[in-house]
Parts: sequence; C-alpha cells; structure tokens
Amino acid sequence: MKYRILSRLIASTLLFGLTFLAIQSTAFAQRSLEWRDDGLWVIDVDDEYYFDPLSQVAETAWEPRIAALSPDGNWVAYVRHTGGGFENEGQSLYIAHWSGEEVRLLLETDRLIPAIYWLEINGENYVAAQQMTGGTCYGSFFTIIEQESGDIVTQVGGLIYGTVDYGSRYVPAFIGTVVGLKYEVPSHDETPVAWGIFFIDELISFTVDQNIETVNGAPPEESALTDGRLTTAWIEPDENQPSFTLEFKEGIDIRGICIQSGWQWHQPPAPDEFAWSGTDWFPLYDRPREILIEFDDGTSMTYDLEDKRSVQWIDFNLDRSLSSIKVTILSVYCGIEFDQVAISEVLTY
Repeated sequence: MKYRILSRLIASTLLFGLTFLAIQSTAFAQRSLEWRDDGLWVIDVDDEYYFDPLSQVAETAWEPRIAALSPDGNWVAYVRHTGGGFENEGQSLYIAHWSGEEVRLLLETDRLIPAIYWLEINGENYVAAQQMTGGTCYGSFFTIIEQESGDIVTQVGGLIYGTVDYGSRYVPAFIGTVVGLKYEVPSHDETPVAWGIFFIDELISFTVDQNIETVNGAPPEESALTDGRLTTAWIEPDENQPSFTLEFKEGIDIRGICIQSGWQWHQPPAPDEFAWSGTDWFPLYDRPREILIEFDDGTSMTYDLEDKRSVQWIDFNLDRSLSSIKVTILSVYCGIEFDQVAISEVLTY
C-alpha cells in the first residue's frame, strides 16, 4: 500500500535552506559582503574594501541594498536604481570585479529586481535575477544571464512572487549551485489560490556528462537519465527491478556517480493559469531505495539511497579504471500515485 510522505517533504524542504546557507557560508569564508550605513564593503580575509562601483549612481529614495558574491568570490552582482516603470522604481543589474576595476551592465530594466543569484554550472558563471512590476508585484519575470558574454540564456514570464530560505537547495559547485523561489498563483481578484517552490535549475539545461559514452546503448543526450535536465526523468515500472547500463569513454577515471532521485520537478504555472494546482512530481513517483551496482569485472556493491531531493554521492572506492557499470533498483520508496520508479539525473565524478 502506498504511504504518504508529505510530512517528510516538508521537513526535507526546510533542510534544503539550512544546508544551502551553511555551505554557502563555508564557500565564501575567505571573501564576503557586508552592508553598512555608508554602503557595501568587501571583506577579504583580514582586509576590508569599500565597494566603489555603488557610488556611480546617485542616492535616491529607492536605493536598493541587493548584492551577491559570485561562487569564486571574484565578482559582485548588484542592483542600481535607474528609474522608469511604476512610480520611477526601475532598477538594473550590474556586475563588477570585487576590487571595482571592471564594471558591466548586464540587465537594464524599468522593473524592480528584488533578488539576484549566482549560478556556477560546469565552471561557467551565470547571474539570475528576479524582476517584478511595481504596485501589487504580481507581474514577474525571471532572467538567467551568462556572465562572460552578457547573453540572456532564458527569460521566463510568470507569477514568481518572492524569495524564501526554505525554497533553496544546494548541489556542489562543479555540478551547479541552484536555489529556489516561492511563487503564488492569484485569482482574477488577486487573491492567492496556490503556492509552490520554483527552482532555477528547472529553467536551464545543464551540460550533458561528457564522461558517458552510452546509456543502454544510446547517446547520453538522448536519455532522460543523462540529458542534463530536471524537467525530464527516466521512468520505469518498479515491479521487475529496472536497471540501466552506463558505458564510459576510454581514458576517463570514474571515481563514482551522483544520483538525483525521483522526478525533481515542480510544474510552474503559466501566466494567468488560475486553476493551477501546484503539481510537484517528486512525491508522485517511486524513488530508488536500495540499488545494486555491477562493475565491468564482475564485482558489485549495494547502496542505500536516502529519500531526498538533493544530489547523493556514491563513491566506488576503486583503484582502477572502469569501462561500464550496471545499476539495478532492488527496492523503492513508494510514490503516492504511480507504480513507476523515477530518477531525474545521473552524473559521474
């Protein structure tokens, strides 16, 4: 009989924010930002530097205090008041080297920007900005911009409403740092009718794992298991212990794999989709519990996965190279609707 896991989901979601904040604090231990009465300061180990680019725009009644340090600690993304929009509230997004030596405008807008984030995906930096109209703030856009080129990767129009700590989750930097937003779906009279969590990594395609030659004989980009998207998932009936085989490219040293269990996707609402029910795919499908990993030399290991959304690492502890592995799902955490097991992504490290 299927069992409900709503209480577990609530507890797990709360832990996402705490984990994200704790790891972010550790990552930025050598360099950090601090707002003071006179503006923004960069704290670099024992030295402090006033962040001069903030003085380039005159102080106004709408002066924002929004800034975020890049994952490598070298760049500051910040918001400046530039006018326009509702009651002259318009703000734009800039980035600058922490020393102030280089300043670039990434996004010029007449909308409010109430939140900005940095993403590091396969060594590339991206800046994500949430833009909202003035007044009721129900109209909203979310924009992801590539730092180096300044190109907009994706821009989503919707009803994203605000940020919450418990909507955050963390994936180690070489895979990507991802955070979440809380949004609401209002009715025609602007009364909220549904709430949900919206994750940035559901808006962007990550690079397909270059270490994998094939998945069940097909190129990795053709499999939902390794296509780099959380909006797709590998789904198989769970009654026959489903399995998949990964073949690796020659000369690659594979230390282990990381698995993102379940279908880790929250369906975002379309603009004006007032009947939207806040569908979250994660609890609907079974998630792998005990798995068997068989190596190319006939040896094997079993591993018990936790029932959580964040990435899980499985170290092989081998002192030799691998050409392939076969993963078989021996047992599952039951979903509340479907007798199928789902995995969003598998990557190597």
